[in-house]
Amino acid sequence: MPKQLIVNADDFGRHTLINRAVEQGVARGLIRSATVMVTGAAFAEAVELAHRTPALGMGIHFTLVNARPVLPAAEIPSLVDPATGELYPDHGAFVKRFLTGKIRLQDVKRECTAQLDRFLDTGLVPTHADSHQHM
Repeated sequence: MPKQLIVNADDFGRHTLINRAVEQGVARGLIRSATVMVTGAAFAEAVELAHRTPALGMGIHFTLVNARPVLPAAEIPSLVDPATGELYPDHGAFVKRFLTGKIRLQDVKRECTAQLDRFLDTGLVPTHADSHQHM
């Protein structure tokens, strides 16, 4: 059996320009899968593109940093910067808070479950999962 290379597009749904790049990559036969950020500003657009492109394997890109959360900040207070109402800016800030006991795993579970539910509500079937900034 010949080996195949699968190119996965990361951060799908984060921004319209990323969505355009994924669309062009799929049209040219370069991209075979993508992981979508349900927290992204262009998530709805990414979902529309995925529905028009059934050959594109769709995964979820779990996001615990550098985005708006799906859940209200009050439901996941250990994950959210109180000054911005958003998830902490990067993996370094998250890891520092985690190592000092300031991240509650129940908050992580709630937010990831909400992200998966939002993904499943689109009618898409996930083929894989990964995470933003290796979180």
